[in-house]
This record gives sequence, structure tokens and C-alpha cells, in this order.
Amino acid sequence: TGIYDDGSADKWGLRPKVNSHYSRQTWWWAIPLALTGQQYDARTRTLALAPDAAVAARFPLLLPDGSAQLTRGPGGCYNTEVLSGAIDFGELSLTVHGVRFAPTPSARGEWRVGEVVRLCPASSNS
Repeated sequence: TGIYDDGSADKWGLRPKVNSHYSRQTWWWAIPLALTGQQYDARTRTLALAPDAAVAARFPLLLPDGSAQLTRGPGGCYNTEVLSGAIDFGELSLTVHGVRFAPTPSARGEWRVGEVVRLCPASSNS
């Protein structure tokens, strides 16, 4: 944002400058976060999601370490494909509409691009 003189003959000769590529990037980042209700706390490595019903079947997971796509699967679980970076699902605490999800015991650890992790309600992983 800022102001610039566009040479017009208006009273001030200045116009606001707002549509920079930086602001567009933050909007494109904010839209999926808003639709999924993502709230990430880096200190405790907790991620809470409250996806809108329209996007509840498949939505992005955006974290500082990487990104993934969550797709609702059978049994109330989510299949999670890592799209960029690496995500340690063993340390990440994930809740969707207040229900805690965890990776199946065989899926704990760090996962990289192309790998799929199955996240199920924590009570069904015991």
C-alpha cells in the first residue's frame, strides 16, 4: 500500500496504491485458512480445524513445515497427502470440530512429499 502521483488533475494529485502482488498473496493464503477454520499454534504444535461443510470432504493443510491435502476417508478418518516440505505427524496435535485426530501407529514420524498418512480419531488408534 502507499500513494503515488498519477498526474491527474484531482484536488490532491495523489491516489492510493493498494493492489500489490504482496497483498494478493496474503489473500490467497487466507482464503483456505478461513474456509477450513485453521488455527495453528507453533509453540505447542497444535492445529485446530473447523471446516465449512462445503469444504469438509477435501481441504488444504497449511503449516510452516509443509502443506498437505486432507481428504475424508472411511471410518471418519482423513487421508493426508503431503504436497510440500515435510510434516512430523507424530508431534502434531490435530483436532477437527473438537475431535482429536492422530496418525495410525504405523504412520508416526516425519512424512515427505507424495507420502500419504491416515489420520483417525485418537480414540480409535489405541
